[in-house]
Amino acid sequence: MNGAIHARNQHNEELYQTAMSVYEVENPQNENKAYRELNNTNINNHSLNTDFNSERASMEVIEQDKVAAIVPKPKDGIYELCSARKDKLLPFLNNNGLLFEKLARSFAWEINTNDKLRACSQLSIVNAFYKCCEYGLDPASSLGQAWLISYKSTIDLQIGYRGWLKLLLNNPLVSNVYSYGVYKDDFFEYELGMNPNIKHIPSKEKQHKDNLIATYGVVKLKSEEAQIKVCFRDEINESMECSPGSYKSDSPWVKHFEAMALVVPIRKLGKNLGLPLRVEDYEEGINYENK
Repeated sequence: MNGAIHARNQHNEELYQTAMSVYEVENPQNENKAYRELNNTNINNHSLNTDFNSERASMEVIEQDKVAAIVPKPKDGIYELCSARKDKLLPFLNNNGLLFEKLARSFAWEINTNDKLRACSQLSIVNAFYKCCEYGLDPASSLGQAWLISYKSTIDLQIGYRGWLKLLLNNPLVSNVYSYGVYKDDFFEYELGMNPNIKHIPSKEKQHKDNLIATYGVVKLKSEEAQIKVCFRDEINESMECSPGSYKSDSPWVKHFEAMALVVPIRKLGKNLGLPLRVEDYEEGINYENK
């Protein structure tokens, strides 16, 4: 019996040793496998991080390029030239920074897109921008408030028809302002004195600027009084001839003759109302050829 017990213990010992040997063989493989998997995971994560960082860096470059494309740098420093005088000019605009920014960008655009204006002296450019801010008029040619006219190395800012309307309507005494052209074949009568009056019946025929015989302006006051001014073609032509560069192809007198003709009576009415403008803006213009 003792022999049987001994044989069984020996058999169990052999089974134990066999099991341990199998474990010792397989366990290092499992550990190596787990290590390899962990290593591969780290490598993959590092690769992902590298790819993500590269992609993020690329995106930052793309975003910077987009910003550079959307916000172009000011050309030739005209915008910067205007901005450098912001503190001095803001009081003219009631410290309205947004309005100043709009005027500065419009002014810079007009200068930078016109070779003749860009060739003018820096002092002349600065003076023209001062005048824009002084009157609060946008120099964008599409608006017709003010025109930038080049003559040799000088810029002359001329107030347009819409600019005069804006200036007059800013007067607290004024309720309405308008101006019309009188053409050949129109019925037109006017009367001055204590009760000024105009009767104008336009012709139904299509009109041409060569048929313009007069322009008139009317300013209605809040007191219900009215002021009128009639300017005939000779007076309009005289005003045009006194305007610098009026014969040049880029002059508003060439491109927008009717609109400039409407300015003549409105400007004279503005003088009667005492608008706070420079003396030369009430005159017919500065003829630089006589200077």
